[in-house]
Amino acid sequence: MPLKHWSVTTRQPGSEYRLLFLSWDDTVRSPIAKALWDKRTGEGITAYSAGIHAGQKVHHLAHHVMSEVGISLAGLRPRVTTEVAGIGFDLVITLSERAQALCPKWTGSPTVSWLFENPLEVTAVHGARLNAFRRLRDNLDNRIQRLLSSSLERMVEQASHLSDGQ
Repeated sequence: MPLKHWSVTTRQPGSEYRLLFLSWDDTVRSPIAKALWDKRTGEGITAYSAGIHAGQKVHHLAHHVMSEVGISLAGLRPRVTTEVAGIGFDLVITLSERAQALCPKWTGSPTVSWLFENPLEVTAVHGARLNAFRRLRDNLDNRIQRLLSSSLERMVEQASHLSDGQ
């Protein structure tokens, strides 16, 4: 049964699945992932984004590349892990090596890593950085779509198979 239908058939009324996208500063990778997840899922599945530390604001190129596909990041702000620490997550996906290394452990929350290059580390010459943001968006979208095509029972297993390089 696809994940997007799981909440309707197996959860108690009013309960939802919770997913955390965790990056270093919650300004690029995790807000993009959260917005893509929100676009692809319905009620009953809530995505959060947070960083090991909170940056100042979601990067303007993240806003730009998401607007290219009709998704707004308006209203998203960087959050630090302490803001979401009390939430019980069904899955935590780390999106950077630093987040993976420093990831707090939530009791009962499976954690997998989808490691992505930080597009801010790409030299800002001749549109290279903008293209890196686009690649990030497209790669995240591909992995999210693949994850959503599986059942929740297989979600953690599938997420781990969608690790870096796959």
